[in-house]
Amino acid sequence: PLRDSKLVSEQEANTLFVNLNELIMTSAKLVKALRVRFKMSGDNVNSIMIGDILCEQIPHMHPYIRFCSCQLNASSLLQELLDSNPEFKALVKKCESGDLWKGLPVSSYLVKPMQRVTKYPLLIKKKLVFNSKTNCLDQRRFIYCGNLYKHKSNKELVGFLFNDFLLLTTPHKPLSGPTNDLVFTSKSNPQFRMYKTPIFLNEVLTRLPTDPSDEPTFHLSHIDHVYTLKAENNNERTAWMNKIKEAADLYIFTEKKKREKAYQARTQRNAGIGRLVVTIVEGCNLVKTSNGRHDPYCEVTMGEQSHTTKTVQV
Repeated sequence: PLRDSKLVSEQEANTLFVNLNELIMTSAKLVKALRVRFKMSGDNVNSIMIGDILCEQIPHMHPYIRFCSCQLNASSLLQELLDSNPEFKALVKKCESGDLWKGLPVSSYLVKPMQRVTKYPLLIKKKLVFNSKTNCLDQRRFIYCGNLYKHKSNKELVGFLFNDFLLLTTPHKPLSGPTNDLVFTSKSNPQFRMYKTPIFLNEVLTRLPTDPSDEPTFHLSHIDHVYTLKAENNNERTAWMNKIKEAADLYIFTEKKKREKAYQARTQRNAGIGRLVVTIVEGCNLVKTSNGRHDPYCEVTMGEQSHTTKTVQV
């Protein structure tokens, strides 16, 4: 409406809106690729992979650089026009009060593209957090817990085993019964302090001590550190070792499958499976632009790929 009103010159309109049409095309391609991926994922919405889409689309977002760098000039010109041109100010107020603008000031729409693109790094960081090693097995599951003791100092620990890591904690107060009963059924609300950072199961190994002993001890190796732990009895030791090994094996197997799947997807995308030749025969019902020209072009989209022809001068 501001362009069509002729209340601003072409140069002023270009200063206000910069390359807004380029931003619309760039964003539309990204949205289309994400929607296609979402649709192709079916019911498996919790494990949609979008990293390849971002790697493909982000290099084409250079129009945002120009738009963001011109925002200061655009904001200054907008304020100048509002202060010096009553007709322009009246038109802006009329537009802002309409349903299309949802009551927001025109200034908010001019900065919205800049606000959106600057959020992408934050969104990607959040995506990486939720898809880190701690989440590679989808939803975290609790497997086992129980009392453990450091072998030499006999320090009391409480271990919580999940499907992706082992958490060693110390109770605030000495426990007076079985850990499971106290943690999950007791009304005493026991509290625990983290003793060590979580030990991820893709890097652990359990083994019995080389020297035979009556004590139910076992070694837990994690990277370059070895923990010597003591269970309540031999049965508890066997349970801990078996459950840690089962969870670790599943963790490693799942990580391997995910890497293979990602590698296969990259290989197929790079290699390609065929070639599609499209011939544009005719265009009809072309609508003239504001300058009285047609300047048509054709955009062909298949899956996540999109190709645009050169503009035809008509």
